[in-house]
Amino acid sequence: AAAAAAAGLGGAGGWRSAQAQQQQQQQQQDEVFALEAEGGSGTVVVLGALQDSYQQFQYQLSAKLARDHPELSEALCEEMMTRQLELADKVSQHPVLTCLSPWMENLTIAAHWKGTWCERLLKSMYYVTLRHGDELPLEIERLWSTLAANRRNIIPVLDFLASLGTHTAYQELASMLEYLGVSKRICLYLARISPQQTIDHLVYEISLQLHEDEGAAGSSGGAGMGGGAAAGGGLAAGQAGQAAATALQFAHVLAYDAAVRNFQLHQDPSANAAAAAAAA
Repeated sequence: AAAAAAAGLGGAGGWRSAQAQQQQQQQQQDEVFALEAEGGSGTVVVLGALQDSYQQFQYQLSAKLARDHPELSEALCEEMMTRQLELADKVSQHPVLTCLSPWMENLTIAAHWKGTWCERLLKSMYYVTLRHGDELPLEIERLWSTLAANRRNIIPVLDFLASLGTHTAYQELASMLEYLGVSKRICLYLARISPQQTIDHLVYEISLQLHEDEGAAGSSGGAGMGGGAAAGGGLAAGQAGQAAATALQFAHVLAYDAAVRNFQLHQDPSANAAAAAAAA
């Protein structure tokens, strides 16, 4: 009986030892990957089972590919941001959005962005911000900040928001409030990179809209003196245009206020606590 018991213990110990050895071999196979660094230094990246470890490797690989193939940046960013709108798996969104950042560094948004890949990309980024801005704030801010790091992209992005606000002004109130929240968030991201440029362009947009409103009001007045029927039609059109312009101005004012607040926080870091209390 004693011999049988000893044999049983030995068998159990041998099984555990074999299992442990197999797990160790599998871990060694899964952990070590070599990433050829620039200059042929042959840096070795050790990856473990921790999520942060392999995500860092993914980011480094994405950055290397973005440097080696910048010509793919436009199509890749547009495709991946569009897929984020259709993706239901929240877990996989974090590494994808993180790894897109190096590719965003290669992008330049054209001044005439309408009808191009620039408009499609900005629309996808806008709606990803709308749907996932609260769940993935750091990842989404990083994408907008990377885009704004190229200062030539800031004005086209603000023009895109202004154009989108013009269309939203004709929709229901819920859509307008939704637009205000997202545009304010994006303007904050831009202002954290280039406060003065962002604020200057917002002020320009507001002053331009006010100037157009004054011209429309003068035209409506002249049409009203020309005849009764023509005056009625001109007045109705003027009121519709005035309503849309007022809504757009409201969006610009909120975005401008957000940018100014962010600029003040950069000037006086001690104001963060007061700003947070006021926001609450």
